[in-house]
Amino acid sequence: MKLAGSSTRSLRSRRSVLTDKAVSYKCDREYENIQEFEVCFPDLCRKYGFPWSVYVKKETVRDEYLDNQNLSKPKGKLKQKDKNHPPSLNSTRDTATTASTEFQLDEDTLVITSLYDNCNRFVELFLHKLDEIPPELIKLIGFLARYYTDLKRIKIQFCRIDANTIFELSKLFSLSSLTEVDLDGSIATAGNYGILLDNSRVINISLSKCRINDPVCEIIASKLCFQGPAERTLCSLNLSSNHITDTGAKYLSNALRSNRTLRYLNLADNRITDEGACGILESLKEFPLTREESLNKKQRYMDYEKQRLAYYFKYLEDFDKQHIEEIHRGKSSERSKSMSSRKSSRPSTARPQKERKDIKVFTFDDYKTRAEMLAGEMMGPFHDPYQFNNVKIRDEKCYSIGNLTLCYLNLAFNNLSYHSVVKLLDVLQYQKDTKRQGQIGLMRVILKGNDIPISCAEYIKIDEMLNKCMMTSGGRAFTEFSAKRKSRLSRVSMIPEKVLLSPR
Repeated sequence: MKLAGSSTRSLRSRRSVLTDKAVSYKCDREYENIQEFEVCFPDLCRKYGFPWSVYVKKETVRDEYLDNQNLSKPKGKLKQKDKNHPPSLNSTRDTATTASTEFQLDEDTLVITSLYDNCNRFVELFLHKLDEIPPELIKLIGFLARYYTDLKRIKIQFCRIDANTIFELSKLFSLSSLTEVDLDGSIATAGNYGILLDNSRVINISLSKCRINDPVCEIIASKLCFQGPAERTLCSLNLSSNHITDTGAKYLSNALRSNRTLRYLNLADNRITDEGACGILESLKEFPLTREESLNKKQRYMDYEKQRLAYYFKYLEDFDKQHIEEIHRGKSSERSKSMSSRKSSRPSTARPQKERKDIKVFTFDDYKTRAEMLAGEMMGPFHDPYQFNNVKIRDEKCYSIGNLTLCYLNLAFNNLSYHSVVKLLDVLQYQKDTKRQGQIGLMRVILKGNDIPISCAEYIKIDEMLNKCMMTSGGRAFTEFSAKRKSRLSRVSMIPEKVLLSPR
C-alpha cells in the first residue's frame, strides 16, 4: 500500500495527512517533556492516522569499554552460564535481552527498536527486516526525534525502501541531532544514496550490500571532493559487498586526492582489481597536480583574498568614520571649555585637580593594523589541500604530498594480486619518511581473500610498519596475533578487523 507524500510541516496541521480526518492537536510544547520514545511514538502514529500499528521495543546497549575492562581482569573459572553464553565476536555491540511482551503482535505490526546506553540515554533507533518502510514513517520519526538530543544513530538494515524513503531520511539530519546512518542490506532501486551526503552533519555512513554500482559510487565520491557537501564532516564510509569495479575505485581515488577528513574506507567484497587498488594507493603518496587542480587552487586563493580585502576595507571605513566623530567631539568639548572659562571671572578657590594624561591619538597606520587583524579573524587562515605547506616544487612542477589522513583501508575479497602488495609497501615506506607531527597515515589494511601469495618478504615489512604506526599513534599493536598464527589469514590481514565480512 503506497501512501501519499507530504511534508513534515503538514503533519502539524489539524487534519491528518494520512486519513484526512480531523485530529485534536495542541502546541508543539505538548512534546517538550517527552521521556520515553516507546510510548510517545506509537501514540503519535495513532494520532495522525498511520495505517499500520507500530510497536517500539526498548533495549540497552552494552558498553564496549566496560566489556573490555571486564576482559582485562584476571581470568578465573567461568560460571556455567558464562560458558553457555560467551560474548559475541561477530558484532561490536551486544544488546541486552528484554522481557518478552505479554501480548502477541499482529503480522502487520511494524517493530522498531530503541537502544539506550548505560546512562539510560536514547542513542540509537533500529529498524530491521521490515517488509516496507513508508516515507510517512520517517516523517513521523523526524517530527519526534528533534526532542531527543542524544539520538545520534539510525539503522535501517535489510528493509524494503525506495527513493522517497531515502529522501525523507536525508531531511532527518537537519531536523534532529542525527550524525550516523546505517542502511546495510536496504536496497533502493533508484540508488539515490548520494543525497544522504548533501547534509554537512553526516559523520558515519554505512551502505553495505546495497547493490551500489559505479554511477552511484561516482555521485557519492563527488560529495567527498574538496568543498563538497560532506567533505569536512564524513569520517567513515562503508561500501562493502557492492558492485563497485575499477571505475568506481577511480572516482574514490580522485576524491581522496583533495579530501582530508575521511579516515575509514571499506571496499571489501567488490570487483576491484590491481588497477583500482593502485589508483587509491597512489592518492596516499606524492602525486603531481593536474593543470585543472592548479588553476582551481589559484582561484580559491584569489577568492579568499578578495573576501578578506572586502572585510579589510569595510572595517577601515568604519574606523575612519569613528575617527572623524572623535575629532568633532574633541572640537566641541574645547569650545565648551573656552566659553566656561570666559564666564567665570572670579578665580576658583577649589583644590586644583590633577592634570589628565594625554589621550593616545590613533594614527591611520593604527587603524589599518586593527582592520587587518579583524579581517583575518573574520576569514580565518586559508585552508586548502594544495596550500604551500602541502605541496612541493620539483623540476618546475607542483607535487602534492598526498593524503595522510586515511587511517583504515579494507580491500578484502576483491581481485587483487601481488602487484597491490608491492604498491602498498611503497606507500607505507613513503608515508613513514614524509609524515610530520599530527599526520597519522595508514594504520590498518585488510587484504585477505585476494589472489596474493601465502608468504613473501613484503608481508613482514608491512606488518612492522603498521604495528609501529599503531604504537606511535597511541594504539595497540597486533603483534601478538601475528605471532600466534603464522598463516595466510594473519599475514594478509596485516591487522585484523573486528567484524570480518564473508564472501558472497
